[in-house]
Amino acid sequence: MAVYAATKAFVLSLSEALRYELASEGVQVMASCPGPAATSFFEGTKTGMKGKDFDTAESVVERTLIAFAKGKAVTYPGRLSVRVATVLPRFFPRKTMVRLSGAATRGMGLVDA
Repeated sequence: MAVYAATKAFVLSLSEALRYELASEGVQVMASCPGPAATSFFEGTKTGMKGKDFDTAESVVERTLIAFAKGKAVTYPGRLSVRVATVLPRFFPRKTMVRLSGAATRGMGLVDA
């Protein structure tokens, strides 16, 4: 999970930098950061998550396109809990966020306890 999280952080930073660098060319760049979605991503993965824990792929796409049309730099097209989780790092130390993220990941059954 550490490599996955680091990759997501890289893609977000890269998207923001590209948006800045390409703005004068008329190129719009936006990062879409959904939470768990009902796609093949989780196939073959042991998880304790149920169907109700996933957003539909259609809702993620719809919310992403709406945000893109509004000219957003970043969108979090998942459920409210996902959007709230993106704000938490502004208020907690990194050490606390690492522990919270680890607990959430274990709660989803994606890593061993």
